[in-house]
Amino acid sequence: MSSIEDLLKELDEIIARLRIVKAGDIVLSADHNDIVYAVKKIREILPKIAVGPAVGLPYKTEWVNFTYLAVTDKVLAPKTTVFEYWAPTEIFARDRFTDKAIFTSTATEVEIHARYINSYNHYILWAGVYRRYVYLRILIKEDNETYYLAEDTWYTEYDGEQVHVRGSISGSSLKMEHFVVEIADPFNLPDTDHIITATDTTFSSGYFGVSFSVNGLPNAPSELSYLLPPSSPSKPALAVLEVEVEGSGRSEDPFRPAHLTEVSEEYLAGSRRGKTFLSPVWWGGFEFNPKSPTNIITVFAENPSRPGALQKLIDYTRSKGLRVLKPPIDYGEAVEQYRTLKRDFPHWLAGVHNYCYQTMGLEYFDWMQNVDFYYGELLEHRKHYKQLKQVPDWEIMRRLSTLEEKLKHVNVLIDERDKHLRKIREITARGW
Repeated sequence: MSSIEDLLKELDEIIARLRIVKAGDIVLSADHNDIVYAVKKIREILPKIAVGPAVGLPYKTEWVNFTYLAVTDKVLAPKTTVFEYWAPTEIFARDRFTDKAIFTSTATEVEIHARYINSYNHYILWAGVYRRYVYLRILIKEDNETYYLAEDTWYTEYDGEQVHVRGSISGSSLKMEHFVVEIADPFNLPDTDHIITATDTTFSSGYFGVSFSVNGLPNAPSELSYLLPPSSPSKPALAVLEVEVEGSGRSEDPFRPAHLTEVSEEYLAGSRRGKTFLSPVWWGGFEFNPKSPTNIITVFAENPSRPGALQKLIDYTRSKGLRVLKPPIDYGEAVEQYRTLKRDFPHWLAGVHNYCYQTMGLEYFDWMQNVDFYYGELLEHRKHYKQLKQVPDWEIMRRLSTLEEKLKHVNVLIDERDKHLRKIREITARGW
């Protein structure tokens, strides 16, 4: 399937061949044919730029702030719900996307909405600052039930500190990062140790946007909230654990790994703010499903204010007869672990390269799982095919082209690299 960019390139090549014919000049058949070809290309392009939610001319969808999108009429305003302590202001990008990141800052609370279908179904990459604690969470709302996919909590010396965060989705991989810098440049963000990664296959596309708390504390204006390409850095896991599930699915009591979160001291002391959960470790779920009796999580670090928490969690997990695995040290070991676990977790749709990325954190596994995502959704199982069809064709082609360029420079696991390059070529050749 040719994208608009491909058709425009062909049209430019034809136009470059056209010449001005003056009286008395010999008119060649090529002169006539080039005009016909040009008209045909224009005719092919016109239906693709018709007004509609999933079609139109390509425009800049990365490295732009939301003010730019607003000025170019590329934003939406979703319905806002006002709560006692949460009066949000929201802005969404107009088109539906699959793989994107958003950078923003907050001194209170911010929700990065990703693959937003409606208020009952979407991902939330959330950051909050309260009583010298900084929180990072990846959550999901599915049919209005809420559950955690990943969490990171730590204590800071500063009260009311503004934090800089980036939430990102690529394929079935979700990431949330915090940048400990005085001044953050969205175009040149530093490496960070504050990152959590989760794997989920519930939603494949939707709207991306930000929702800020409005309670007198500063938040980044829309010109400082940026739509960016998805990010790939992650951390290798320290442990792979099997956990049980607790919670009711309500927003104040989300489904989450059992015995992995503590209720804040303020809530226990009777704070009116509500129940706040603190995590003793930084963790991310792999296809976490509240309907499954147990789930697999990866642990990335201990909460600095909870020393020894990982060992306590490992001891507790073993005492319950649940699995404790050392993260794989190479691709072969990751494949074996994944195949063993997949037999006991048949609901997993994410593949082995997702597991490699979640446990080892290597960037090229993120690119491979991203290709697997498109191959599966567009050609293979097509579980969320209708969702992908709502994304502009040129946006998908743009992402596939980016992944192809990244993978071409990978010089390890050559067979796997070449297999994924062939998948990209098959997708673009067959279309969708």
